[in-house]
Amino acid sequence: KNEAFDKLSGKYINVISGYNIEEDSWFDLEKFSPDYVFYSRPYVKEYPSLYRPEKVSKYAKICYTTYGFDFTLGYHIEVNYNKRLMPYTYMIFCEGRASIDYCKKMYSNKGKKIYDLGYARFDLIHKIKSQIIPRKEIKNILWIPRWSLDKVTGDGTSFFEYIEDLISFFTEEKYRNLGLIIRPHPLMFSNFLQKKVMSQQEIDELYDRINHIDNISFDNEDDYMTSAAKADLILADFSSLLIEFAMLNIPILYCGSNSKFDETGHILDGAMYHVGDYNSVTEALEVIMKNDSLKEKREKAIREIGKNLDGQIGMNIAIEILDDANSSRGH
Repeated sequence: KNEAFDKLSGKYINVISGYNIEEDSWFDLEKFSPDYVFYSRPYVKEYPSLYRPEKVSKYAKICYTTYGFDFTLGYHIEVNYNKRLMPYTYMIFCEGRASIDYCKKMYSNKGKKIYDLGYARFDLIHKIKSQIIPRKEIKNILWIPRWSLDKVTGDGTSFFEYIEDLISFFTEEKYRNLGLIIRPHPLMFSNFLQKKVMSQQEIDELYDRINHIDNISFDNEDDYMTSAAKADLILADFSSLLIEFAMLNIPILYCGSNSKFDETGHILDGAMYHVGDYNSVTEALEVIMKNDSLKEKREKAIREIGKNLDGQIGMNIAIEILDDANSSRGH
């Protein structure tokens, strides 16, 4: 089952299925003989052994651009730019100020090329923003509960704390005109099963309940930005997606901690509404529906954080690759 290949092969010409089910084998990347290989996920142990950076770096130049925007200090940035991946990386395309500073401190004296060109996923934001039709009132709320249970790093889930109360709220007659879209982190339910905090029967029963409520739904779209573009307000745990949602100029009710935020995180933090429990969620929702008081702060944060929000970040990265290739060939 290769959902990524199915989706992308219908959209692009040059797509390779990494795994051959019939032959039970992985695509031979070395025979393909690439000059550059991009990694976007830092979790080395999740790659098949022949795709791990220590092997790929022997025949190709490894480039790295992280799948998520890092705006925290400590744990998260150390994971995203970890010592199992970075030693084999040739070009590092950082997404923000904190990662630039961290990589220059850790890796610039080790022959790495480090770039500050912006966060490539912002190019998608640039495209989506042009398609969004501004609405004057809040109709759709997107809830993105996190997968993890612990609160050690400020990123525990709000799912168990809010799920029943939110169902009750949105099924009240006076709020039936509002819609709630629930998009859990892709690992959330599998983690709950593994940790034995939910059973498969409980998950199935919850889906069945939601399927019978007209104005509440689980988001099953491939692209999380599809629902974000529909949302008038977002209820969020800690997530790297906070930056992307903020760039869409959507009000955010934030349930997580800000104790580990870096300079960029604090700019974002000042443009979000903070909620600590279910009652503060509903109170904030009632207030925002009448007056989105943080709108100007959000727009200022967009200018400060997304200064390269011009749709050209991916192109600028490609230009650096071409320049490097040409200089390597001596022309």
